[in-house]
Amino acid sequence: MRRINLFSLIQERVARRMCPSRWSARRRASWFASGRSAAAESLEPRCLLAAGHLDPSFGVGGKVTTTFGSSQSVAANGMAVQSDGKIVAAGFTNTSGSTDFALARYNEDGSLDTSFDGDGKVTTDFGKSSAATSVALQADGKIVVAGSTFGSDIDGGVINNDFALARYNSDGSLDTSFDGDGKLTTDFGTSFDGATSLALQADGKIVVVGYT
Repeated sequence: MRRINLFSLIQERVARRMCPSRWSARRRASWFASGRSAAAESLEPRCLLAAGHLDPSFGVGGKVTTTFGSSQSVAANGMAVQSDGKIVAAGFTNTSGSTDFALARYNEDGSLDTSFDGDGKVTTDFGKSSAATSVALQADGKIVVAGSTFGSDIDGGVINNDFALARYNSDGSLDTSFDGDGKLTTDFGTSFDGATSLALQADGKIVVVGYT
């Protein structure tokens, strides 16, 4: 009867689960033919990154931070990954107490994608403070971002917050076929409305959810 190394068998199973594309037919054959851990040992070390280790090929030590000019604070609230591997992050940037939608697009290695508005970053002013909370990608490459406007628009002495939505072309410019200027707000008639998430239907319609 062939003796099987239990630890090697566990290595093999973990490797297959974390990096199935590298578990080739040749390596499977090598495993069963040798009865040893040759197949698991031959896996490239980066397969083990799926266990939660930072990927050193991304940014600096697996991390990236991005500034927006002289902004006093910046935060990302939503993220989506394009089919080409590029990463779109959306949130807000704050300068002198006023906030705007902020988007950044990164290449697979974490560098800013300069084909996106020239420097990889975009801010959008809704005429009062705003913040993006969610982002979705259309099949045609356009980027839809939802969030809220708030803080500076007064109706009868009450602060009025609204849903806010913007759509961008793949180069980062606002899509003017969307409500004429690429952005819109929706008032539900109450003081505090805010969008928290969005989804795209198969027919291209946009569904936004939040609170009022």
